Amino acid sequence: MTWSRPTRRATTSVAVVGLAVAALVAPMTRSGPWAGAALAQDASEAPAESTSPAPSSSPTPSPAPQPSASPGDAAPLGVVEGLSLVEQPPAGWPEPPMETARELMALDATTGQVLAVVNAQERVQVASVIKLLTVLTALDVLDPDQMVTVGDEVNIDGSTAALEPGDTWSVRDLVAGALIRSGNDAAEALAVAGGGGDRAAFIQMMNDKAESLGIVGATIADPSGLEDVNLLSARDLAILGDAALAQPLVAEIANSRSWDLPSTGPVPNRNLLLEMREDATGLKTGTTDLAGASLVGSVRADDHDLVSVIVGARNDNQRYAESVAVFDWIESALDRHPVDVGAAIRLPGEWVGEATTLDLWAPEPPQVDTQLAVDGSSVVSEVSLGVGGRLAEYVATAEVAPPDTIGESLAGKVYEAMRQAHELNTWPSS
Repeated sequence: MTWSRPTRRATTSVAVVGLAVAALVAPMTRSGPWAGAALAQDASEAPAESTSPAPSSSPTPSPAPQPSASPGDAAPLGVVEGLSLVEQPPAGWPEPPMETARELMALDATTGQVLAVVNAQERVQVASVIKLLTVLTALDVLDPDQMVTVGDEVNIDGSTAALEPGDTWSVRDLVAGALIRSGNDAAEALAVAGGGGDRAAFIQMMNDKAESLGIVGATIADPSGLEDVNLLSARDLAILGDAALAQPLVAEIANSRSWDLPSTGPVPNRNLLLEMREDATGLKTGTTDLAGASLVGSVRADDHDLVSVIVGARNDNQRYAESVAVFDWIESALDRHPVDVGAAIRLPGEWVGEATTLDLWAPEPPQVDTQLAVDGSSVVSEVSLGVGGRLAEYVATAEVAPPDTIGESLAGKVYEAMRQAHELNTWPSS
């Protein structure tokens, strides 16, 4: 799986056409800016700090003046833009702290950047952490205000939210019971209600939900985690943590220090990470004798959500200590580097797309390597960033469709000049 996230805007541009081409396309200039296809934006705002471009292997040219063209007169142009991030930090990356846990993974859920990976692919028992998937699946089919009358499914061992057969709770309170008190009874009630009375159907829905999120091949057979039959990896749990933060009600409840349950009144959240760090926002604990102690923890670092996954620690105290150590390590070993990657592509007479800022964590400023290529009627801008290895790659492709008014002959000369400029290495790159 490739981790991908919408990226933020920047202001850097890439000049690509020489004087000969500029002369050929001068008649295409119009009044008013031509707006390229806008990039998908993150919910959070772009960072306020400076976004100076990182060093490049070749000199960065000064941004060219932006030509203008009337949207009505401009030719239709297709722009395909995408960001891919590596799923394994490169060799030489700082080593994260790890003591007793079997697996560890950390990521920036806002951007999708993976920050630490230790044995994160092996699928093992994860106990009650599976309840993240249970509530996410239930909220796909149940309204939070829907009232549910529970039955004998709530007669279950282990941690509970104090449900009794015949009780009627809102779906919202059942989700809180499953997350805040790790109630096996609340999880089973959600499974029966979400499956329309069919628990097995709901478990299949959980498997479908997991696959839709990118978790393929995991063993998912129990909505509460009590039976220790679910097998997931730290990577799988990182994906669930990411999805949980993106679901407003789940994120709200997981970040609540207490909740007023119908059965007991106010109860504290069992996730003690919320008491150990002021910036903690969740998410879910899990412990059995076989699985050990696990924690999907999250904190809010400025405008970024960070997720740490600890699987199979020696005991409850150790999972919290190791999760805190991972967040401390991110803050001490890594820095955030907003990097302008100049994804805008200049075509004859107009600009396509928007320049982009990648907000990456790294021990030092990432190196930027930009390549431009012309292939027939396509122009491709490919930007790679790395620190001792590749961290991310951004690609923007523009399909050229010239206005009829410039004529086929002139259009042919324009594209031929562009190709020659590239072949002769006179095409500037940043």
